Amino acid sequence: MRTRAAATAIIAATAVVAQAGCDGGGHDDAPKAGSSPARSSASASPSPSVRYTAEQLKRALVEPPARATNVKSESGTADTVLSRLGEPGPSATVTTAPGCPAYGPAGRGAVGRTPVAFLSFSRDEMFFTVLLSASSDARTSRFVTQALPKACRSFKTNAGGTATTATIVADDPYAIGEGGRVRETDETSSGVRLRVWEVAFVGAGYFASCQVGGLNATRAEAERLARQTYRKAGATLH
Repeated sequence: MRTRAAATAIIAATAVVAQAGCDGGGHDDAPKAGSSPARSSASASPSPSVRYTAEQLKRALVEPPARATNVKSESGTADTVLSRLGEPGPSATVTTAPGCPAYGPAGRGAVGRTPVAFLSFSRDEMFFTVLLSASSDARTSRFVTQALPKACRSFKTNAGGTATTATIVADDPYAIGEGGRVRETDETSSGVRLRVWEVAFVGAGYFASCQVGGLNATRAEAERLARQTYRKAGATLH
């Protein structure tokens, strides 16, 4: 069905955005759209502050419900996981307004080798995704906990020839873990318009993005998934 095909493309696109690690607060240390990421020895290895391995993060993922379909789970470094999901990494392009933080691979910078774990599944005409990342630096924390500037709440992605337009229509603080936000995004891909709710938050040494998307996706579903993720991570990661 077209909705499911569009959801597959959006999963890849939103995974790129979620792993951007860019600074949504407009600070000077964030790379700007269209700029080249600075080269650093950290780009070849995880940050010294990383606490968890990809395997530990994978064990911390929630279990899909019994009625789930299209279940996919991946773990590894951010760049390889996105590649396995069908996201060709450097060939993906993300377009934002001038002066806005860079999204996608250009914004990932040194976190391309950060350990991550990713889960996606479908249920009741909706898709669900969970991304756990060992990235816990100050830039990621700001991106997760601070509101995006209004001028930067619309962007376009093109991954593997599939174009997606997205507009964030709600961006509210959310009390979970060490701080988070809940965002509602209208996304259109392949002529299908979907609503995506995301709860992103910072935990003890990790960052989480929990998304629910579909024609009838709700904030309550995203909050429920985030709470489940927070409880499972807290009980699993040490």
